[in-house]
Amino acid sequence: MKTISRRRTVSGAPGRRWTRLNARVGVPNGSLTENGGLVLVAELDRTLGITAALDTGIGPVKMRDRGLSGGEFALALAAVQLCGEDHLVGFDRLRADTVGEGLLPAPVPAATTAATLAARFKQVQREGLERASSQVTARALAALPITERARILTGPVTIDLDAKDIEVYSTRKEQVVRSYKGEIAGRVHAAHWAQAGVLFLGSRSRCNTPVQGMHWTSRSARTGRPRGL
Repeated sequence: MKTISRRRTVSGAPGRRWTRLNARVGVPNGSLTENGGLVLVAELDRTLGITAALDTGIGPVKMRDRGLSGGEFALALAAVQLCGEDHLVGFDRLRADTVGEGLLPAPVPAATTAATLAARFKQVQREGLERASSQVTARALAALPITERARILTGPVTIDLDAKDIEVYSTRKEQVVRSYKGEIAGRVHAAHWAQAGVLFLGSRSRCNTPVQGMHWTSRSARTGRPRGL
């Protein structure tokens, strides 16, 4: 326990008096977490079956049925990003938050394990993840009240397309080139359903122009639409 003392003025009049404030810094409360919002991730997984859908779409990523499945890893990756992390070290930071990690349906892997699992996601696994995301979107749509669901299904469908360069630090990474800013970067294309949510998110070669990526993204987004749209 450490005591920090600070003095302050009680009165601005001549002959002003001083009083001493004592603040004590104790041991951090281990039952608290700054990532309490992860309970919403766990609840969505319970109600929409996100992990099960991801496992079905991604398929096995390891020879032995041990540790995290592909769906559990994908959900953990999303949780780490929701906590504001943008690097593999974010997995270790979330693991250090035992309370926050305990809110998730599956444990968070270490950064080294996450890198190994991510390397096993080839094109087939990525396409399976897209199909699973479409299924989860359809389940969320089906869970809406009838009037709200009817409004979305009968109204106009607006797909917003966007592209963003992600800076990396090695020219040996796949499909990266220098951008007009001089940064070594890859390009991520996103299709967002304005009335409901994300339809598609994918990475393409930085050598492709935004127009080329737009055509590819729009085709994938239309494929990922729930039935009835």
